[in-house]
Amino acid sequence: MNVIVRAPNWIGDAIMSFPFIKSLILEKNIDKVFIFARPNIASIYELLDEKKVSIISEIGKFAFLKNRKIIPKNIDIAFVLTPTFPATLPFFLRRIKNIYGLYSSENRIFLKNGINTKKRSFKKTHLLNSYLELLKLAGFKIKNRIPKLKINKEILNKFGLKENDYFVIAPGAKYGQTKRWSYKNYAILSQNIINKTKLRCIILGGSEDNEIARKISTIQPNILNLTGKTTIKDLFSVMAYSKFTVSNDSGLMHISYITGTKTYAIFGSTSPLWTEPIQNGTIFYSHRDCSPCFKRKCKYGHYGCLTDINPDEVFNKIIGDLK
Repeated sequence: MNVIVRAPNWIGDAIMSFPFIKSLILEKNIDKVFIFARPNIASIYELLDEKKVSIISEIGKFAFLKNRKIIPKNIDIAFVLTPTFPATLPFFLRRIKNIYGLYSSENRIFLKNGINTKKRSFKKTHLLNSYLELLKLAGFKIKNRIPKLKINKEILNKFGLKENDYFVIAPGAKYGQTKRWSYKNYAILSQNIINKTKLRCIILGGSEDNEIARKISTIQPNILNLTGKTTIKDLFSVMAYSKFTVSNDSGLMHISYITGTKTYAIFGSTSPLWTEPIQNGTIFYSHRDCSPCFKRKCKYGHYGCLTDINPDEVFNKIIGDLK
C-alpha cells in the first residue's frame, strides 16, 4: 500500500505532523509514504531519516494539472493536512478515491472523511491529536512517536559554536505582533542569563526578523545574530545542540523541541492547548479573558497577553531548571 500526505503550509504545523508521519512509517502494510509539500516545507521533511519516506515538491499553488501529474499513480490513500481547495484538488484530479483530511467549506466535497476545522472545538485540542485522529478515520493504529532526524553536528563549526555552550532566543513570529514578546524583554532576559551562566546567546530567525534582532543587539551587544543567515538544516542543528531555547509560538519553537532541546515558549494570542510543544517544553501564558483570540493584532491595543509575562518570571524558571 502507498500513501501520500499533503503537508501543512506552516513550519510549525509541518513539524507537529512528524508523529503522524511516523505512525504511517510504522504500519507494516504501508510500503511507501509520499509527502507532497510546498518547496520551503519540503526541505523540513527532507530532514526525516526514514527510508519509507519520499518527498515531492509542489510546482505551484494553482498549478492543479501539473501537480496532478507529479503525484504517483499507485496511491491508495491520501491525507490532506491543510483544509484548502488548492491543496486538495490535485489528489481528486488524480482520482484517488480514499482522501482523508482537515476540511473547511473549500475542500469538504473532495474528502471521504475528515475533521471540521471550523468547529469551535478544533483549536481546543492539540493539532497533533487532530492529525492522529485522521489515522483512526482511515483505519490505522496510532503510534505517537518522533521520527529519526538528520542532525549534523558539524554545522556548528560554520558558526563557531560548541555543543551546550550557548542558548537560543527566537524573538520573531511571521503570524503577527500578537505572537511577539517585546524585544526589550528578550534583551533583558538574555543579559540576565549571560551574567548568571556565562553561556553565549544566539538569535535565530528569518531575514524579516533582522530589525528585531538589531534592537536586541543594541541593548545587549554580546549576542551572535544569525537571523537570515541559516538554512533549515542549519536551524535544526544549531537548536539541537543548544542548552535551551526561548521562543515565541513560532516555527522555530517547534524546531527546537522536536530536536529534543528544552524549549521555553511564550504564548500570546494563540492557545497552548492547540500548539504547545509536544515534548520538553515549558509554557508562559497569561490566561487573560481575551486570550486566545488568534488575531494578528490586538483589537484592544494593549497586547496584555504578552506584557503580562515578565522577563524575571522566565529567567527564574530557566535558572531553576539549570540547577
